[in-house]
Amino acid sequence: MNIPNFPKGSNISEERHTLFLKISATGLVLFILYVISNIFLNGFVPPPFFYNQNDHGMDFFNINWMAHQEDVYSVRKVFYSPLMLWLGKLMTPEGCVDLPNAFATRSCAIQVSLFQWSAFLSAAFGALWLVLRGSKNSIWWWLLFILSFPMLYGIERGNYIVLALPLLVWYVLSLGLPGRLLPLSLLPLFKYYLGILFIPYLLKASWKFKIYLVFFFILFNLLGAWLYGNSDWINIPSNLLNFSGGVSNFLEAAWGPTTFSAFKFIANLYGAPYWISICLQWLSVIVRIWVICRLVIYLIDIDKLLLDEAYLSLVLFIALLVLSPSPGMYSIILAFPFIAYGLRNSFFTVKEKALIVLMCLPFPIPVFEAMYFEVPEMSEKFRWISLQLQSFALPIILLVLFYELTKKSVEIANEASSPRN
Repeated sequence: MNIPNFPKGSNISEERHTLFLKISATGLVLFILYVISNIFLNGFVPPPFFYNQNDHGMDFFNINWMAHQEDVYSVRKVFYSPLMLWLGKLMTPEGCVDLPNAFATRSCAIQVSLFQWSAFLSAAFGALWLVLRGSKNSIWWWLLFILSFPMLYGIERGNYIVLALPLLVWYVLSLGLPGRLLPLSLLPLFKYYLGILFIPYLLKASWKFKIYLVFFFILFNLLGAWLYGNSDWINIPSNLLNFSGGVSNFLEAAWGPTTFSAFKFIANLYGAPYWISICLQWLSVIVRIWVICRLVIYLIDIDKLLLDEAYLSLVLFIALLVLSPSPGMYSIILAFPFIAYGLRNSFFTVKEKALIVLMCLPFPIPVFEAMYFEVPEMSEKFRWISLQLQSFALPIILLVLFYELTKKSVEIANEASSPRN
């Protein structure tokens, strides 16, 4: 489908945005140098990466270790797909299998895993370049994406989410529904919340495509279960329903937030009256209700939106990040192929591009170092300001971006349906 271009603003705004983009990408390169120097000086990456500085790469090694446990679904209540756990088995060297915990697996397999991750990242970064090439400022956007804090955070965690990027690129670059069927069916097996990508097709596509989509999704699940060889995978739905991705205090809510969860705890942190705490909690609820209502109205008119399903998927995914704390900040990288596709087709306004750049930047670094290591020279006022920015800047950016994208989609539909002179 041809995507209608949207006015991108004046040349002056475009020039200023290009400068902003280049400065931001250069700043991220300097941030990388800061991270590398900290590793050599202190032996670990600096804040704001770690919740626990000894936890580097443990998303990767936890899955690899759990993949070898017989009770992974029945007792440990894991909800990773069998295909993911089968990959975890494949990624574990033979001599690192029967170990007491995931930390031991990390110590045993770290050298092999570094080679594996080099291959993963090469594929992911190369795939992003495939989408971006030919677009304006492509090299700067590519640097911004691969050096963005969400990407770096996902790499530091060793999260398997990186493996979904080549599939997402396959999805957005495929022409027509048949080409998108296989990647679309496979993507939820990496992260089940990627099932949100099904929604535009379930609402717009033919019944034949819907049946094929559900059929291949079930088929790949069964294939993964056969390869993994653990019959308890049938417990995944109940494990998902019983999973709680919530947080219990302000520090957890402020850690890599995409939602306004921190509103629930901010008043208690500073000893504010109870009624203020209730008001802030309701503010968080009102934000979620507004996003849901706007999304429902948006989806009701989905047939009128003259946009590729990839753009509709971007809107849905950003709404998911605002509504749920479960995906985590590094999940933002899953939006990069959709954003790259939009840049390639000159879809975004200057304002939206600026929001995308801000979404990629690291937020105030010193705050968690101050909280965990009590840096004496950091003033209480600076720590307070840093903490507020860390907690609320990214959720506000995502919320505004969601509003801008939904508003623009409707404006394009209205412009296309209005009689022309």
